[in-house]
Amino acid sequence: MTIARPAAPAAADLLAAYRPGSPFFFASPRGTLLADGVYFGVPRSVRAEGLADLPTRVAAVLDLARAAGHDAPIVVGAVPFDHTAQAHLAVPDRVWRAGPLPTPLPTPPELPAAGTPRVTEVPAARAYADAVRRAVTRLDAGELDKVVLGRSLRLIAGAPFDPAALLRRLAGRDPGGHTFAVDLGAGRTLVGASPELLVARRGVVVTANPLAGSVARAADPVEDRRRAAALLASAKDRREHALVVEAVAGALRPLCAELTVPAEPE
Repeated sequence: MTIARPAAPAAADLLAAYRPGSPFFFASPRGTLLADGVYFGVPRSVRAEGLADLPTRVAAVLDLARAAGHDAPIVVGAVPFDHTAQAHLAVPDRVWRAGPLPTPLPTPPELPAAGTPRVTEVPAARAYADAVRRAVTRLDAGELDKVVLGRSLRLIAGAPFDPAALLRRLAGRDPGGHTFAVDLGAGRTLVGASPELLVARRGVVVTANPLAGSVARAADPVEDRRRAAALLASAKDRREHALVVEAVAGALRPLCAELTVPAEPE
C-alpha cells in the first residue's frame, strides 16, 4: 500500500494563512516560516537589564519543551534594542516552513477603508525640524559623522486594524525582503519589512547585510537601472553606507576569528 505524503506548503500559502494572534511569521530570501500556538513562553527577567540573562532563560525553556515531548522546539518572537526592556519570546506549538516568497506575489486586496485616522506626530514637526538643524550644525562642526533622527506617526483609525492585511501588502511590495509579524500580547502586533539583514548565524558563520543610502524603485526597468547607477555613483550615499559598514564591522570584529568586508558597495 502506498501512502501519499502531504505536499509541502507553498510560501504564498503560509502568508495567506497568517492570522492576527499567530505568534510569528517571517519571510526572507532564505525561506518562509509560520508559527501557530504557544507551547511554552520564555519567562520575563527579574533583573533590571531584561536582556542580561536572556540566553539562559531561552535555553531553559527549550530544555523544558524537549523534556515535555516537543520534537524539535524553536523559539520565536522579538528582542528589543533597549537592554532594560523585556523580550517577547515563545516556543510555538506548530511550525510550517517553505521556500522564499515568489516574485511577483499576487496583488493583495486593498486595505479596508477605516475613515480618516487621527494622526499624532512624535516628535511634532517643529521639534523635529529643530533637531535636524541642531544635527546639521554639529555635523558641520565635525562633532558627529552621522545622525539618524527617528520619527513615529501614531494613528488611531476609525475602524479595527488588520495586521494580516498590512503584512500581505508589505510582502507584496518586496517579496525578496525580510517581512515579519510578531504577536506581543494585549492586542499588540509588531509588523514590518526591511531590505536589510541585521544579523544571521548559521553554524559558526555570521552574516550581516547593512544598507544605507536609498532611492525609490521605478516601475520602468530602464529608469530603475538608471537610479541604481546614480545611487552607486553618489558620494553622499557611498559615505553614508561606508559609515554603517564600519560600525557593523567594528561590532563583529571582536567576536569573529575571520571577517570579510567588501571594499565597495554591492
